[in-house]
Amino acid sequence: HEFIRCEDLERRVKAGEPAPRTAVVLHGMLGNQKNLRQLSTRLAHAATDCQMLLVTHRAHGQSERGEPPHTVHACARDLVNLLESSGIAPDFLVGHSFGGKVSLALLEELSSQSSPSFAPPPTTWVLDCPPGRWAQGVNVDRQAVSQGVERVIETLKTVPQPLESKQQLIEELTGAGLTMGLAQWMTLNVRPDRAAGGLRWTFDLDIIEKLFESHKAADLWPLLESNWVAEHGLEINFVQAGLNPAWTDETLARFHDGPNFPKVKVLELPDAGHWLHVDKPDELLEMMLPSFVAP
Repeated sequence: HEFIRCEDLERRVKAGEPAPRTAVVLHGMLGNQKNLRQLSTRLAHAATDCQMLLVTHRAHGQSERGEPPHTVHACARDLVNLLESSGIAPDFLVGHSFGGKVSLALLEELSSQSSPSFAPPPTTWVLDCPPGRWAQGVNVDRQAVSQGVERVIETLKTVPQPLESKQQLIEELTGAGLTMGLAQWMTLNVRPDRAAGGLRWTFDLDIIEKLFESHKAADLWPLLESNWVAEHGLEINFVQAGLNPAWTDETLARFHDGPNFPKVKVLELPDAGHWLHVDKPDELLEMMLPSFVAP
């Protein structure tokens, strides 16, 4: 994990002051904490009293693999442990895709505890991740990774290890039919193998497969429709990528008709694909910023 702060807040924290507010930022499947760094940096420099804590999930990047079972809720418990050990009570959760489900699972974990170690964050932003189980035949990540996460995972498993170079990885992936943009992004997920030479994945694909299955099966609607959310006055904002077919009319209607609407709501970012922070960075920042800037 890493912290991003504006220069003034960085100086104050180094001088021993606690940061007034903290936002926890969670990446999606097959990513790492770098994925949302640009958005986090812009938020930190606009909301100057808020530090951004960027976390890498288990089995991704440099993070530990963790103990089974490997599930969305296990990742949420990893996050609770990190926050408790750091003495941080977050004010915001920001999660993209899989990270969005983990954000909601964290709230569900807190709701199940009789005396949680910190209060639930007042504001959550879930970026392009419907809260329910994946519907058959709807490919949530179609816009993100061309052929979908399942196809990508299967392709990554065929890549020989160790690799001679990042260029070899690009050629392997594009040769298997993945897009150039996706192949280039995947070069962020390799590191030198000092023992055998060459490059190896930073993530553990076997565990990621289990996390992905849990992501598809996790249903967080009961949390969103619970009295607990209302009693704590939580605001949970979902950002819908306009080009993502997973946001069905039925899903959108359930939000609007829900008991906690409009505190639990969907905001659409038109003409954005699943990587909405890449497709529409200015519009996303403009949408999120009012909740971060203290009145």
